[in-house]
Amino acid sequence: MNKANRMNRHSFRSGGIETLVLLAAFAFLDSALTFAAGEPKTSAERLIVGDSARPGLCVHADCGGGTATAALALGGKNLVQGLTADEKQVAPARAHVASQKLSGRVTIDYHPLTCLPYADNLVNTLFLDDFPALQKKGLSVKEALRVTQPKGVIFFGKADATLSKDLADAGIKNPQTAAVEGYARIVKPWPADMDEWQQHRHDTTRTAVSADKLVNPSTSLQWVAGNMWAHKPISQMVSANGRIFYYMPNDVEKLKEQPGFTIEARDAFNGLFLWRTTGEGNKKNCYSLITAAGDRVYTYLKADGPLVALDAATGKTVTTYPTGGTMVTVYKDILIFGQGVRDVHDAKTGQKLWTGPAGYDPCIIGDDQIFTATKDAIFCLDPKTGKTIWTTPFGDNPRGSGLFCYADGVLYCSGRDSGNVGRGLNSAYSAKDGKFLWSYTYPLPGHGGRPDIWPIGGLAWVHRGDPAKAGENEAFIGLDPKTGKESKTIDMPKLVKHRCYAYNGTVNYLLGGGMDFFDVAAGKVYSFHGGRGVCGFGYIPANGLVYTGPTLCECFAHIRGLTAFGSAPAPTAEELSAAKKSRFLKGTAAPQAGQPDKDDWPTFRRNPARAGSTEAPIPGSLAIKWEKKVGSRATAPVAAQGRIFAALPEDCGVVALDGKSGDILWQFTTSSPVNLPPTVSDGVVLFGCTDGWVYALSPGKGELIWRLRAAPLDRRIVGRERVESAWPVFGSVLAMNGTAYFAAGRHDETDGGIFLFAADIRTGQVVWEQRIVRETLLQQVGVRAVDNEMNDLLVSDGKTIFMYNKAFDAKTGARTKDASSNFLWGGTSGWLDDMTLPPYGWKHEMQRQRMIRTVGKRGSQNSIIVQAGSKSFNINVDRGEITQGGADGKKGGWSVKIPDGACPKSILHAQDTLVIAAAVGTSGKGEIWIHSAADGSQTSKTELPAVPAFDAIAAIPGFVFVSTQDGRIICLGK
Repeated sequence: MNKANRMNRHSFRSGGIETLVLLAAFAFLDSALTFAAGEPKTSAERLIVGDSARPGLCVHADCGGGTATAALALGGKNLVQGLTADEKQVAPARAHVASQKLSGRVTIDYHPLTCLPYADNLVNTLFLDDFPALQKKGLSVKEALRVTQPKGVIFFGKADATLSKDLADAGIKNPQTAAVEGYARIVKPWPADMDEWQQHRHDTTRTAVSADKLVNPSTSLQWVAGNMWAHKPISQMVSANGRIFYYMPNDVEKLKEQPGFTIEARDAFNGLFLWRTTGEGNKKNCYSLITAAGDRVYTYLKADGPLVALDAATGKTVTTYPTGGTMVTVYKDILIFGQGVRDVHDAKTGQKLWTGPAGYDPCIIGDDQIFTATKDAIFCLDPKTGKTIWTTPFGDNPRGSGLFCYADGVLYCSGRDSGNVGRGLNSAYSAKDGKFLWSYTYPLPGHGGRPDIWPIGGLAWVHRGDPAKAGENEAFIGLDPKTGKESKTIDMPKLVKHRCYAYNGTVNYLLGGGMDFFDVAAGKVYSFHGGRGVCGFGYIPANGLVYTGPTLCECFAHIRGLTAFGSAPAPTAEELSAAKKSRFLKGTAAPQAGQPDKDDWPTFRRNPARAGSTEAPIPGSLAIKWEKKVGSRATAPVAAQGRIFAALPEDCGVVALDGKSGDILWQFTTSSPVNLPPTVSDGVVLFGCTDGWVYALSPGKGELIWRLRAAPLDRRIVGRERVESAWPVFGSVLAMNGTAYFAAGRHDETDGGIFLFAADIRTGQVVWEQRIVRETLLQQVGVRAVDNEMNDLLVSDGKTIFMYNKAFDAKTGARTKDASSNFLWGGTSGWLDDMTLPPYGWKHEMQRQRMIRTVGKRGSQNSIIVQAGSKSFNINVDRGEITQGGADGKKGGWSVKIPDGACPKSILHAQDTLVIAAAVGTSGKGEIWIHSAADGSQTSKTELPAVPAFDAIAAIPGFVFVSTQDGRIICLGK
């Protein structure tokens, strides 16, 4: 199967497209994207306007020299990627982008353009210059529609009379087009089988069940954004019109002094940040519900303040309503305030329409009727007039805590059995007349189990906890909605654990556990550990995806951050075999002679053990010798053979400087971020890139020697505001004995797993490769049920390769039983997590101390650790001190307090001294401290003009190099 067919094998999620959203009548065009020399921005703005061409990810196929591509960035508002089928155009196009100071926001890459290398529904705006020529290469209309998100825009250049037929063949009936700036402009319609999640518990029926038929068991990552951790996690998320909106209470450390919350918006299909607004809370109440409908977001920005409507595209307030509270329900053109139906207003004008009964339960709306309840009765109201249609007293009938949801003519109540709080009580009433139908009691699961009910597939499902009968598992029980009798049971496998949040569902699945799918029709369970629901909130299905956020939980290893998971198929054996033919590219340069000096610092944290230690002598006091601004942000520096190397994550590339003067010698640009510094070995500068490739450059001029695609296929997603491969490679390649070791991927259960390689450093020839997938790990001795594998910085003792907390033989790649506990590893959050140090003071939540590097049999809970022989030196977040420890992680012989207001960011050991780089106060500056390794006493300090970056320090005899958060590299010496 060729690459074009492989990309098309992903489902074209059109959901029965019948019409197109258009601007004008049909027209055929014959000109490609061209901008006048002095007006590129103006022309680009005329193209990318209106909600149907919203800013976001813009892809320009067949981009040529990059001039028009750079203009599409609109000054940085868009994230742009240009693709060219001519490799000779890549370098000059990248040079033009750099000249416009857009590197990172605009990237250029080679691709044969027989297909488009993006996940389904990822791209906001797609430009296809000279589309007939692209069709001859194999690019189809269907493929263009596949990668474009619903309501996204495709511009077909030089479109001819065949476009109408091609659109029809792609599933679009009665196509129409519009002539815009020399293009045929198409807006991809919203798929009929794709649903949103507009309100708390999905919609006004409050079932927490989505109608989305495109949500399937998670297998792939669509996008990841934001921090990996959060003091106070997301407490609500909604989605409408291709955007998601989520609510976060302020960090708990600030809550006593500054109560409140933040609401943020992102593109639902690629995660790109849109806007942020803050709200005021109080010490008792910092919670506000969000409701989204179309292009409006309804919420409260003040405690007990008026409801406001925000523009969904910008976050600006467009309407303020004269009613306060914490709850609002949006139904058609009305707003319903408060518990029950306190007040009903016109959504457009804010005019009060009518007042309902004092509410005890939230209102529920179904089949154009409003249902609410007091402690005594259920009410059915007309939404237009507020007139009571019927009222039914509860009387002696069970009601639990109150009205819960509506589906198919039945009202469900939910609560706990008054006689036994460990048992759930659900009851059902007819929505036609309020007649009591049935009640059902059952044991609730522990750990915050709830008496929820989910109407799916013609049954009403409840979650039974500890069963009454010995030997039974926890299970989902499907009840007949008319009689309450048990009709179906789906046992919860032992690998699936109940979690501390409410569950959701779709028309096909119950979503429970960490992120597990229960097929209600087949009774099959799909377990997924690549992501996890947020503590107290969980996750939501919408837009064909599953969304979750950063969490404090450490119950198993998963991809952390704000994430969207899809169901793209894993690479097949046939595809993997075919892809090998195109994964290697030989450059024009050759390896140089020589090896780094024994006192050089040639890789991240100096050696394969990532010890962060050297025997090179460091002066007792330091002064700045030179500083150089190299980019928006720089990784840790490495030093070898008289040169300094660093990666530029925001600007997508690697830079080399002269070690004596700081002058920039060369810069190499990539199409995606490089997240750690390169490694210098065997006459080669090696680094991995989040584009899925490993690069080998000449140290002298930065010319390409070879590059190898470690990613199994060329499939791209969005990772923290940049285009990345679904299988990224960590920047710092592990080098030992002429062999380079690297891995592509994120997690053993996403996108087909992790792909681990060994290759010859000088030639790039693969020595061995290993695919790491969940099923393989479960079959191996000593692997726990939730002991997943994460791709993290590789570490080695010379014979064993350690990834996360797993071990592999360096010669063969086979799994070994060697323990990684005696070597540094990234811990729960990995080596790249720079959130280990609290942003204000040393107080933190219990879990924060565990976001750390780990060493020793028992583990050492410290944020930064260096090893020197039998000793370790630690920055201890929990106690606010620098300590000496043993190699087993136990506390050693001395400790010194960290000064108030200082926040250490890096530490290294050099012979008999410790060098520490720290942020100081809120001045935006930093300091370098020299401490004695013998007793921890400070011997000198030097002021830095900027805050040092996290874990970004290196040393060679007589000199220390540090990178700063604002993109500088600073050299310090005597």
